[in-house]
Amino acid sequence: MNIFGGSKNNWTELSMKDLPDVRTCVYTLCYNEEIILPFFLRHYLSFCDEVVVYDNGSTDDSVKVINSFKNTRIVKYNAGELRDDLHVTMKDNIWKEARGRFDFVVVVDADEFIYSPDMRKLLAYCKKTGKTILHPKGYEMVGENDPGKEGMIYDHIKKGIYNSIYDKKAVFDPNNIREINYAPGAHKAVPRGRVRYFRSPDLKLLHYKFLSKERYLKKIRDARQSDENRKHNYGFVLDYPEEYHVKLYEDMLKKAVQVV
Repeated sequence: MNIFGGSKNNWTELSMKDLPDVRTCVYTLCYNEEIILPFFLRHYLSFCDEVVVYDNGSTDDSVKVINSFKNTRIVKYNAGELRDDLHVTMKDNIWKEARGRFDFVVVVDADEFIYSPDMRKLLAYCKKTGKTILHPKGYEMVGENDPGKEGMIYDHIKKGIYNSIYDKKAVFDPNNIREINYAPGAHKAVPRGRVRYFRSPDLKLLHYKFLSKERYLKKIRDARQSDENRKHNYGFVLDYPEEYHVKLYEDMLKKAVQVV
């Protein structure tokens, strides 16, 4: 069964005056994300009230970029190398402080963009109708040229490939969900609490790891894969030779179709 098929939900036809006010907070983890952060912050602050960035000792201009935007907050932590076991624990818990203050939280990586033509209206509709988890359709987006620094990322990179591992339960109501129970990488979750899903073909998660061939290969080279990750076979493709990643990118570029 295709859970993303069917007609659009009737929220698209509603006026905001018919919907309640909605407050949303974003939580993300960061290490040297100065390239994607301006796009990330512009996107989420267009419909969210606050962005909280957990920074793992970035050595580039990530902190400077974050501080240049209003309604952002940085929390420092030091995990050293890439540790998916620690990150999943963080993603399971850092949002709990939002209870009583926000109607929804967004828990994503810095290259993940929850997208719909009118996200604030969609969230307000979910609040009104008692939906507690948004279930997007996930896409690996792929760009041919460097997107620069201005505008929205999806104005520059519009093509991608559907990938079910990015159908992430990344947006939910912190007041009705007791635990989200992510698996490593947050690709799967076993939420506990009052679980009421919202699904729509308009709701997507756009994963922007492949900004361009050069950007992607640099990200792979700079990845700080830990022995702990290798022990558990997390992120194993990071250790594959560059030839593998070049072919992966080129194959994706050939297969990509219009997504936004």
